[in-house]
Amino acid sequence: MRYTGGVDVGSTQTKAVILDEGGRVAGRALLDMETSMVTIAQDAFRAALADAGVEEAQVARIASTGYGRYNVSFGHEQVTEISCHARGAVALFPGTRTVLDIGGQDTKAIQVDPHGIVESFQMNDRCAAGCGRYLGYIADEMNISPGNLYYHFRNKDEIVGELFAAYESEATPLFVAPAGRAAGVEDLWLMLHLLFERMWTYRFLFRDLDELASRNRRLASRFAALVRRGESTVIELCEGMVAAGTMRASRREIAALARNVAIVATYSLSFQRIENTAAGEFPRLDHAAYQVLALVAPFMSGDSRALIERLGEQYL
Repeated sequence: MRYTGGVDVGSTQTKAVILDEGGRVAGRALLDMETSMVTIAQDAFRAALADAGVEEAQVARIASTGYGRYNVSFGHEQVTEISCHARGAVALFPGTRTVLDIGGQDTKAIQVDPHGIVESFQMNDRCAAGCGRYLGYIADEMNISPGNLYYHFRNKDEIVGELFAAYESEATPLFVAPAGRAAGVEDLWLMLHLLFERMWTYRFLFRDLDELASRNRRLASRFAALVRRGESTVIELCEGMVAAGTMRASRREIAALARNVAIVATYSLSFQRIENTAAGEFPRLDHAAYQVLALVAPFMSGDSRALIERLGEQYL
């Protein structure tokens, strides 16, 4: 018997399913997003295979959907979640004509025909009560930062969890080394700059990170996994630069460097806030990125070292 598989990588959870030739569910899995999207997709698919008692070689085709569908490297095709909702709802409940999806990033209302084909749909973030974007909209309406919602809700851990899920979904795709070419110091610079932009957007998480992590072990675990993913990407970038001859460092030095990059990056904006006490002063994200690159500079040579020096002259 041949099987088909599906993986849905959402902003907070990843789902996988195995169907037999008759379209019946043979196995399924549901995992919380506690690691990278690439890894969690693989873990969920393997869990579904185990639940079905099926070998991977028996699965003829795999489709992926959801916010992180392009991270399912072993899939054969990517399908929008809107189309998947429509087909799945009609398959399970043949009389379905309207589907409502309240997800971690947005809310969707979908009209479908009797065959599960999408006729029309609307996305309305403001009605997605509890999702990350909805919290942002509430904050805009109240003229406060999203993090300050923490002080206006009774269930504080739920608010923090939604904020972190939104940050995690935006930060995770940044932790990818270039494919098909040698890594360069400019790749690290771009990753850092984009990361600090996300960190500033979700700055509330970093203002009281130690306290939040000590009170919410699940949050601490997810943040640690995200940091490890970042460290792994820095190691991969550095190893690529060593292979390209633009960097000289041993594996032990690279590992220590990656850890130092993670530490400085995590607390850099908080340090700027302490140093610059003027109310409302916007942090210098380029300064933060350069301070991290300064850790890498002693190991660089040639044009790469000169680029870091030019950045220092420009931004400091």
